[in-house]
Amino acid sequence: MRRSGYLGRRYRLKLVDRQDQPLRLEGDFFHLRRDALPDARKHFRQWYVREGSEWPRKRVAQLAPRTGVSPTRIVARELGFSWGSCGRNGVLYFNCRLLQLSVPLVDYVVLHELVHLRVPRHGPNFWRELERALPRSALLEKELRFPAGDYLVLHPTRPPKARAAQTATAAT
Repeated sequence: MRRSGYLGRRYRLKLVDRQDQPLRLEGDFFHLRRDALPDARKHFRQWYVREGSEWPRKRVAQLAPRTGVSPTRIVARELGFSWGSCGRNGVLYFNCRLLQLSVPLVDYVVLHELVHLRVPRHGPNFWRELERALPRSALLEKELRFPAGDYLVLHPTRPPKARAAQTATAAT
């Protein structure tokens, strides 16, 4: 079994023979339909995009009063190694993999982008506004910076034996 994260918690991956959707989160497990295994990365990506659209939208609504600004729209999609981005016309973009982070780190990213609606550049005013909206934000920024590569990886989907067999075949 593999592990994948959601809101800072690790969940085990369980292969199942039957379920309506290719992938779903239930209890302590991500359940992946066995016939969906070859496309597991795609299904995880789709799941994070779907969940990554709704959960940050709710969180933005809760946190926006701290900054006094609200976005015109919220979009979840692949953003490479960026967690979030403030676009033109008040649009906030969030990496669909953001939900692999813990809630305090998600809040940091959400508030960081909300502050950008008011202060576009990372100058002293920006950091003051962020600290006002989220005390101890500097500590969260440091915590977010170091493990980012770990969170942005969707783990390999082939079972370890299959990977080892493929490696052995490739080496010969």
